[in-house]
Amino acid sequence: MTVHPNHTKDFVDYCRLIKSLSANTIKAYQQDLDIFVSFLEQEISSGPVTSEKIMDFVEYLRIQRQNSPATIRRRWICIRKYYSWMQSQGFITQSPCNNLPVRIQIPRRLPRALSEPQVAKLLLATRTSVLPGASEARYGKSSNIKLSTDIALRLMIATGIRVGELCALRLEDISADAERYRIRGKGSRERIVYVMNPSLKEKLMSYMRARYSEGGTPSSNFFVNRNGSVLTPQTLRLRIRRLAELSRSETRITPHSFRHTAATMLLEKGVDIRFVQKLLGHSTISTTEIYTHVSDQSLRNVLQNADPIALFG
Repeated sequence: MTVHPNHTKDFVDYCRLIKSLSANTIKAYQQDLDIFVSFLEQEISSGPVTSEKIMDFVEYLRIQRQNSPATIRRRWICIRKYYSWMQSQGFITQSPCNNLPVRIQIPRRLPRALSEPQVAKLLLATRTSVLPGASEARYGKSSNIKLSTDIALRLMIATGIRVGELCALRLEDISADAERYRIRGKGSRERIVYVMNPSLKEKLMSYMRARYSEGGTPSSNFFVNRNGSVLTPQTLRLRIRRLAELSRSETRITPHSFRHTAATMLLEKGVDIRFVQKLLGHSTISTTEIYTHVSDQSLRNVLQNADPIALFG
């Protein structure tokens, strides 16, 4: 078996330190490798990992583990990269993944953007509803649950920022006028986004002043929970889920829904796709282009409702 614990550990370190992959990707790759090693340990025959065993592993994921096509594809990519790295390090002469006819068809699903009424209901719910932990928060302080949640949602809609990027924001990342934001994105890539809405900028400046008045330093996190600790993506997801329930939303709403909404709204207002790409931090424009399909669907819906030719019978 050409899978050694030290090799997998070194590969994961390589992905983290050299390739600068995100923490979530590193965690997923480690899980993928653990599952692969466990699969090989179940094999009756030992020896080098062959192309046939790789194909058997893909089938194992599909039939026995019943993984989704997206999960199978990611695990196949992880194993392929692992053996490519093994070959580059001289641990093996040739990767068993070379030229394998692995074809994993992933159903293409369009991102689901929120409608304007949905967004309005969610923002209203942040002011009128009791969220988890709100009763213990001090009114007027930056740890106030309603205030921080309202600002977080508005910032996601204005900039399309990912939830992990939002929670990682530090005070030093934000300009004094709350207009310019330095975002630490995937793969340690940084980008600059802007907030141009006067009302939101005023809210953000007020929140920032409150954070400093509570003893925050430039390196402190911008968003905190009621205890003053870092606001985690998990906590924000729970708040959004609660808001969705309170607003009686019929669709599942996640933090990423706001990213989809930001991109869709900008494109529907005629913003050049290259600017949307830069705002979202996509490395290639092909990733951003999926939102043009969402806009096309919106156009279809508008034309169907309007149906001008119906006026003439």
